[in-house]
Amino acid sequence: MKKVVRATLAFGVVSGMLVYNALRGRKKRTFPPPHALILDPSLIEGRAIPFEGVPNFRDFGGYPTQDGRYVRRGLLYRSGALSDLSPNDIAKLRALGVKLVCDLRTDYESEVAPDTPFEGAELWRLPVIQQDESAVKARTFLFDRHRLDAVMIETYQMFVRQKAHIFGAAITRFAQAENLPALFHCSAGKDRTGILAALLLGALGVSDELILADYSLSNFFYAEFRKATEPQEHRLRAVRLTLDDLQPMLVSDPAYLEAALAAIREECGSLEAYLLQKAGVSAETLARLREIFLE
Repeated sequence: MKKVVRATLAFGVVSGMLVYNALRGRKKRTFPPPHALILDPSLIEGRAIPFEGVPNFRDFGGYPTQDGRYVRRGLLYRSGALSDLSPNDIAKLRALGVKLVCDLRTDYESEVAPDTPFEGAELWRLPVIQQDESAVKARTFLFDRHRLDAVMIETYQMFVRQKAHIFGAAITRFAQAENLPALFHCSAGKDRTGILAALLLGALGVSDELILADYSLSNFFYAEFRKATEPQEHRLRAVRLTLDDLQPMLVSDPAYLEAALAAIREECGSLEAYLLQKAGVSAETLARLREIFLE
């Protein structure tokens, strides 16, 4: 994960040097501590699966739906990057029976820190954004470092408005039983992964309250995310940034995802309409998804 973070931050640092003077003297902001953003800490029980080299690995299932059913466990997992798998981690993934690994990272992230292949699993790259988009976003973060929480909200809304077809492609493959159990991930397993998880849970009929609470569980792993950025601390200092300044990028604030869900409903009326009209998921696929994942 550290390799991915180094590669991602490097794009913005050079650009940030150019705006050093513009950033000087602005008042620092404080943000809520990560643990305060966890909406229901009890939900982590039975979902978090410890790995030696994989952050934020969790079972996707176990949640009740609004019609009284439950999302099956053991069919779908979410996590951070698989670039640092240990032999024990590989054995654990094989024991879980993972057949498909969906990598939502940019091509650059995947090339710098490729997923470790393991027997029996297909590694499928499905970048949510391209590297040029990532570089633009990194520069935006540096220009707007004192409103990073607002920038994160804008980024989440951009994801659901402009990348619906990417998320739809993942949902379509997860609705095919031959691909399961499956795993999807980005770098930390919280942003791109968090949005896809929210869309899947929503498609299955899980309430917004539980969707947001599940998303907030990534804050249990904040210390790992922060530690992964520490090697870049000297670069951040060059543009008068600290790790504390980056906190909005490292946390999973439910407000980010809530804004994305609001954007979906504003544009399409409902989550199901979004999936059918904008994400390209067919009605047959949604029916099959529910048949497979609900009990």
